[in-house]
Amino acid sequence: MKKKKIVLLSGFLIVFTFLIVIPIAILKTRNNKNHSQNKILALINNLESKIKKNNYIYLNKLNEKYLNELNDIRLQIDKNNISQSIESQINQLETSYISKLVAFKEIKDLEYLNLTNKTKYYDELLDTTNNQAILLKANSENDLNKQKHLFLVNFKLIKQYFDDSIVEEIKNAISKVKTIETVKTWNTNFNNIATNIQILINSYHQETTIKESPIYLKYTQDSKVIFEKELNNIFKVLNNEFKLKISPIENNGLLNEIILINAKLLNAKSLLKLQPNNQAKIELQQSINLLKNKISKYQQQNFYVLNFEEELNIIASTIENKNPINSNEFQEFKQQINNIEENLTNFINEANTIPTDYKTLSISYFPQLEKNSNTYIVEKNSEFRVKIFLNFNNKQYPLNYLKQHNISIRYYLEEPGYGSYKEVSNDNINYEDSTFNLAFNFNDQRRRMLQLVLRYNNDIDNSAATINTQGRIFIQGIDPEPNNVIPLSLEDFRIIPKNYTNLNNISNVSLNDLKKILAQNWNTNWSNRFSDNELIKYNDMLWVSFFKYFLAANFENEFFKGIKTQFVKSFDKQGSFVFKADAITAQTLSQHHFISLGGSFFNTILESSAYNNVFDLNPEDNVSMIFSLDNSSSWNTKYQATDKPEILNSNIGDLSLVPSKYQINAKYPFIANFFGIFNFKLLINDQIVLNVNNTDANQLKSFPIFIHHKSGSEILFYTSFTKASIG
Repeated sequence: MKKKKIVLLSGFLIVFTFLIVIPIAILKTRNNKNHSQNKILALINNLESKIKKNNYIYLNKLNEKYLNELNDIRLQIDKNNISQSIESQINQLETSYISKLVAFKEIKDLEYLNLTNKTKYYDELLDTTNNQAILLKANSENDLNKQKHLFLVNFKLIKQYFDDSIVEEIKNAISKVKTIETVKTWNTNFNNIATNIQILINSYHQETTIKESPIYLKYTQDSKVIFEKELNNIFKVLNNEFKLKISPIENNGLLNEIILINAKLLNAKSLLKLQPNNQAKIELQQSINLLKNKISKYQQQNFYVLNFEEELNIIASTIENKNPINSNEFQEFKQQINNIEENLTNFINEANTIPTDYKTLSISYFPQLEKNSNTYIVEKNSEFRVKIFLNFNNKQYPLNYLKQHNISIRYYLEEPGYGSYKEVSNDNINYEDSTFNLAFNFNDQRRRMLQLVLRYNNDIDNSAATINTQGRIFIQGIDPEPNNVIPLSLEDFRIIPKNYTNLNNISNVSLNDLKKILAQNWNTNWSNRFSDNELIKYNDMLWVSFFKYFLAANFENEFFKGIKTQFVKSFDKQGSFVFKADAITAQTLSQHHFISLGGSFFNTILESSAYNNVFDLNPEDNVSMIFSLDNSSSWNTKYQATDKPEILNSNIGDLSLVPSKYQINAKYPFIANFFGIFNFKLLINDQIVLNVNNTDANQLKSFPIFIHHKSGSEILFYTSFTKASIG
C-alpha cells in the first residue's frame, strides 16, 4: 500500500508541475456558415468529443458506429443541406449514445469487488488516479470563492491518502482558480478520485478478506485449489474481453467499465457459498470425532459410556446419509452433539463424586418378579432379573455410575448345602438398566432369602452392605400344577421345556446366526403342554412366544383386568390355528391406541393412519383379539405356507412396554415374513372394529419373531439393543 501511495503522490506532483502550461482549446467557427449551421456543428463537435473520450477498445465498435453517423451528417451540412431535421438527428444520436453509456451503470454494489493480487489491474487503477490528478491540476486555472468551501469539504474525505506537501499544494492551487466551472470540475474529479482510491484499497484487501473468512479457512486444500482456479478463470476472461485502457478522468466511461468488471467478479462471491466438499458435514464430523476420542478415553478408564457412544453413532449415521445439510439442520445436529458432550461431562463428574470406600455405603436391590406379600414368586428352575443400586448422598446410583470401580456382585440364596456367596459374571451384568440375571435352580416351593453384596475392585474387605426398606427379600419357586392350568390357554404351552433351568435374553447375534438357529429347529419338537403333555413344535412355539409378549404389552397394565386366553383351534399338522384373548377395561380410556411390538402387519393396522385404530373405551368394556393362521395356502407363490419364515434385515419395533418380569433386556425385536394367510380381528363388546388379512396390502407381511435356542441347561431367545438394519 505504501508503494502505491508513493506512486499516487508522484502523479500529483507531476500534474501540478504542468498545471499552468496546459493550453486552453479555443473553439473556431466557420465564417462561411450562418448561425444555424454553427449551432449544428457545435452539436456535432460536442457529441464527437464525447465519443472520442470514451474510446476504449471494448467500446470501439460502438464509437465507430456513432462517428460514422456523425460524418454522414457532416456531409449533409457540407452540401448546405441545413434543416431542423439534421439538428433532430444529432440530438437523437446523442441521446442514443448517452443511453448506451448509462447502461453500464446498472450495477452499483462494489462491496464484493474481488481483484485479488492482479498487479496489472492495480497498476492501471493507479495510472487512472495519476491521470485524474494531472487533470485535476490542469483544471485549476480559475477560482470562485463560494465553491471553494464545497471542494475543501470533499477533499477532506481523501486527503489522508496524500502526503502533507501535496495537500498544501492542492490547497494553494485551489485558491488560485478563477471560474465556477473549474471548481465544479475539481469537485467532480476529486469525487472520482475518492471512488477509485476506495476501489483500489478494496482490491488490495479483498483477497485477504476472503481468505480469512470462516468458510474459506475451513476449506480442504482441494477446495482452495478449486476456488483459486475458478477465480483465475474469471480474470482470464475479463482480460481477454476488456483489455482495459485508461483515459482521462473526465471520461465518464472509466467508472462504468470498472462497475461492469465488478459485475463479472461477483461470481467469485458465489464460490464461497458453494462449499464444494460440504463444509457443514465436515465440521460436524470433526466434532463427532473429537467427542468419540473423548468417549474412547473414558472407556479406557473403564467408565460405562456405551450409551453415549451409541447415541453419537446414530447422529453420525444420520449426518452421513444427509446431503446436503442446510444451515438449520447444521445447527440442530451441532446442538445434539453438544448435548451428548454436556451429558457425558455431567455423568463423568457425578460418577467421580461417588466414594470408593464401599464399607460406608449400602445397596438396595429389587427382584423383577411378581410379589405376594413379602415373597417374590418365580417359576421353578428358571431365571429372574434383579435391579440393584448403590446408596450415596440420599440418591440411588445405578450400576452404570460404578463400572469404573471394577465392581463385583455376589449373591447368596439361603439353602442348606448351597455354599458360600457366588459371583455374578460381568457378562451377566446389564449396566444400562442396572440389572443382572440370577438363576433359581430349585424344583420345590421353599422360600429362600436372597442376600447381595457389592464389592469395590473385587476387594473382600471393601463391600457395601445390604439395606432394603421393605425388609428381607424372599424368593419362592412355583410351578403350575396341571389341574390348575386351563387346557389350551396360553399358559398351557411351555416355552421353557422340562429339564431346562431358565430363559435368557441375548442381544448380540448376527442375522446369519439367527437363520442357522431357525433352520436347525424348524419342524422339530420343542416342549409339551402342561395339561395333557402333548408335544409342541418349534414352529408353533414361535407364535406362542409372540402372543405372550403382545398380550403382556397390551393387557398386563392398570388399564385392563380379567385377561383370558384360549386356542379356539389348536395347532394342526400344518401349523394352522385360531387363538383368542379377552380382557376387561378397568378404567375410562380416551383415544386409546393398542400396542404393536413391531413388524409391518401390526405397525400398519395399529399405528398408522391407514386404519381406524384409536378407541374410546369405558370401564367394563369387553375387548377381544382373535388371531388366526391358515397354512393351507400361501400369499407368496415362491413359498409354501409351511416354509420356515424369512428373517428380514430389519428389527424395527418396540418391546419397551413388555412388563419387566418377562426379562427382555433389549428394546427391539427381530422381524420375519410368515407365508400363511394371517388374520387379526379386534372386537369391542362383541362388535368388530378391525378385521385385517395379511393379503389386504403388500405392507402387511411381516411379524416379530422370537427365535429360541437350547443351550446347555438354559433357553436363549434373541432381541436387539439397536434400532437399525442388521447383518
